[in-house]
Amino acid sequence: MKKITFLLLLSLATQLIEAQECSPVTLPYTENFDNVVFPALPECTSIQTISGTDWVTGHGFHNPTDFMLQYIGNDEDADSWFFTRPITLIAGQYYKLKYTYWTHSNETSQNFKVTLGTAPNAEGVMTIITQHTDVSGTLSTTTMAPAISVAETGTYYIGINALSEANQGDLIIDNIEINSWGSCERPLQSRVSNVSDTGALVSWMNSQTMETVSGYTYAYSTTNSTPLNGTFTANNNIQLTNLEPNTTYYFFVRTNCGPVDSDWNSFLTFTTAPCPAVNLPYTIDFESSTAPAFDECLTPVGNETYMPYVENNPGYGFTSNTLTIPSSVNVNGSLQLISRGVYLEQGKYYRVSYKYGLNTANTSATLRAWMKDNYNISNLNSTTFNIGWHQQVEDNSPHLYSLNTLTPLRSGIQYFSFEAYSISSEEKVYVDNFLVEELLCEKPELPTLSPVNTSTVFISWAIPNLVTEGVAYRYQYNNSTSDTPPSEGTNTSNTTVRLNNLTPDTTYYLFVRTSVDQTVFSDWITIPYTTTGIILENNAAVKSNVITFPNPVKDILTINGTDTIDKVELYNITGQLIYSNKINAKDAVVHMEKFAAGVYTLSVYSNGAIKKQTIIKQ
Repeated sequence: MKKITFLLLLSLATQLIEAQECSPVTLPYTENFDNVVFPALPECTSIQTISGTDWVTGHGFHNPTDFMLQYIGNDEDADSWFFTRPITLIAGQYYKLKYTYWTHSNETSQNFKVTLGTAPNAEGVMTIITQHTDVSGTLSTTTMAPAISVAETGTYYIGINALSEANQGDLIIDNIEINSWGSCERPLQSRVSNVSDTGALVSWMNSQTMETVSGYTYAYSTTNSTPLNGTFTANNNIQLTNLEPNTTYYFFVRTNCGPVDSDWNSFLTFTTAPCPAVNLPYTIDFESSTAPAFDECLTPVGNETYMPYVENNPGYGFTSNTLTIPSSVNVNGSLQLISRGVYLEQGKYYRVSYKYGLNTANTSATLRAWMKDNYNISNLNSTTFNIGWHQQVEDNSPHLYSLNTLTPLRSGIQYFSFEAYSISSEEKVYVDNFLVEELLCEKPELPTLSPVNTSTVFISWAIPNLVTEGVAYRYQYNNSTSDTPPSEGTNTSNTTVRLNNLTPDTTYYLFVRTSVDQTVFSDWITIPYTTTGIILENNAAVKSNVITFPNPVKDILTINGTDTIDKVELYNITGQLIYSNKINAKDAVVHMEKFAAGVYTLSVYSNGAIKKQTIIKQ
């Protein structure tokens, strides 16, 4: 009875522990409960217990120096408050509140709410900031509360109100942080890519931590006017659709930081293409153009005085319609032709080729070819790749150029452009027969073995069936006793290899693959083979006068021996026994017409020994 009375008096005495007279703290305000003595509360904080138990501080089970705020449940429903130090909030500004919470068990659940008030008690609460129900689990959760704002500048308190049902165990709160929302910065590095005649992909970078960024607002139009509002997106990119072909657009974007928006960024401008993108192969030979004009899907860039044009049979090795870029010292680099869009895939390789030249051998000019993911005239805000840079072209004869291993950084629509530079106003730069095609690098075909002896083998293969015209294909080979494909091999331009110093009666694996510029490789083909040899049985002397012919064979293979042939076996290239026949005579035949063309191993059993030989079936 005395014990019950003491607990009741203690509970009544601690129902309301008011905060000391403390000045409001300046922001940022952080409370991690580490600078306390268990079970005391931090200075200038307070509690109010209406039912249940008091909030106290305690330390982590594994770390006695890491303190936190705890509500320890009992057999009463909880209505227990904790209030932070007083803080000063200014009207019209926004503030962010962050805190961490968890429970002591996965089997129980807790409820609590976070409030804002003008006094450290339940009566002073103005608004509920967040409410948490059915909180369970020993893993901590850190949350950012909705933005806080007040109508009047003054002193305020953050309250945490435990509302759990009886016998639900412990609720833990830690790392309370209150700070001004701060500024909201504009997005960075806006860029446009994958421009088509009716669409474009615009992307940008975030300029600050994602903790305060809730998304972005974007707007676009055909006029350079700062928008009043726009469309929200949570991503840092947007695919624009249903645009008008050959139209210039202005794109704006700003950051949404919860209740605060940044200024609009400086506009990004781009122009949609005049025609839809095309598939490969893509050729520009200007034959569909009526000189001096280009067809509608090609875009010349210049000014009133100088402009690229189509010229028929200009000479100097160019005998048909040809791109002609006149040169001028006043517009160096600003004369160009932009191609139609072409869709290229990341991870694939492409070949670009064209013919170029100059109309004089007395001076020099420079031609530069670009690939870019933006239809804009300028390379700004584009991902560009230098296709070819032909400096100081000084003769008046045509040149052929190709780049065999072009690969884009990302999948999408790409454009190609030609720009001319010069040191005088007399030159004309010519370009013709531009071609973009997928680079084919297929496996070699039809591997064959010529007759094999005990230490040497000739192996040949054919070029792939599908090739890209104009590409100089090479090969790599690797010979091994392992059937695991290698990582690299020996380079050769031949389709035949002679392997010497092999071990008799040994199975080898020759790997061959096609290569282009030692950059692009096909898959390996595997050619297994076994060198000939004589296997002794019971240490018997081997008589090697067993003759087989013809080899290579098409129909019937004849075997002659000076001794009785006991048995003949035939194995395919994988080592599988496909034919066996007991002979008991000095002569034998094998009908090879029923077997597919390829390489086989013949085993002849005679006089207590086995003689093996590689047979080529045509």
